[in-house]
Amino acid sequence: MVGNKGVKIFHKTIPFQLFSIKLGCTLQFKSMQMMKISMFITKYDTIEVTGQTVKLLIEVGFSMDYEQRESSMGMEKVYNESFHKLLRMFTLSILISFIGTLIGTQVPTGLFLPLVVVELIMMFSAFFFRRNKRPIGYLFVYSFTFISGITIYPTIAHYASIGGTSLINTAFILTVVIFGSLSAYAYYSKRDFSFLGGFLMVGLMTLVGFGIVSLFIGGFSGPLGTTIAAGGVLIFSGFILYDISRYRQGLTDENIPLAVLNLYLDFINLFLYLLRFLGISRD
Repeated sequence: MVGNKGVKIFHKTIPFQLFSIKLGCTLQFKSMQMMKISMFITKYDTIEVTGQTVKLLIEVGFSMDYEQRESSMGMEKVYNESFHKLLRMFTLSILISFIGTLIGTQVPTGLFLPLVVVELIMMFSAFFFRRNKRPIGYLFVYSFTFISGITIYPTIAHYASIGGTSLINTAFILTVVIFGSLSAYAYYSKRDFSFLGGFLMVGLMTLVGFGIVSLFIGGFSGPLGTTIAAGGVLIFSGFILYDISRYRQGLTDENIPLAVLNLYLDFINLFLYLLRFLGISRD
């Protein structure tokens, strides 16, 4: 802010150091705005007003910028609080699902199919609530994750018989790493991944189609099975980017349960497709 540069008043150059003296106290306590103040002053080549008026304009410009920054920081704080609450509730959903899986070890085989039907009904109900913009409660979400934990136990038991507990642990660790990395990237990069929505829905419908066909032919194996599993990993990785980029902007408390359910489905499906991919590769 020192040197040969100056501000012209009545076509007479006054060294810039004079304004530094006038603004010394302001800059000392609010130095974060120093660059913006200097930009404000150097914007004008000729200011045909008195020195007092120049000082007033500078102070008003600073006050407006400071209040705007305070408002922005306040909004960002609200957004961060709702997003952090979402992550806490999501973590709780994973823990409840894990408890459900432990209980699944004691559930009679004949009960798994009815529980799968209940799980599907709850998923369609959640879709209906979302279409009609009606909120769902935490009781609904955590009941779903608990039932989901029970119903995935047969799948986990099947792959544990193929590769042991090391296969399950590897798939889970990879899921945590991928989910955490993609979430951090989507949050801190501040990129908008909404453009992925259409592609992801097409990919999801394709996976559903393959899933329905596999019910009649006993599943896919070999290169085709590996390709489908890899596709599932990519699709649900994309859903993680898509959902986190939406939720990082903040959401209301009544919408957090549905967001928790979305993130849970992203996580658990990523885990299952990774498990399938590793299981087929090892088999």
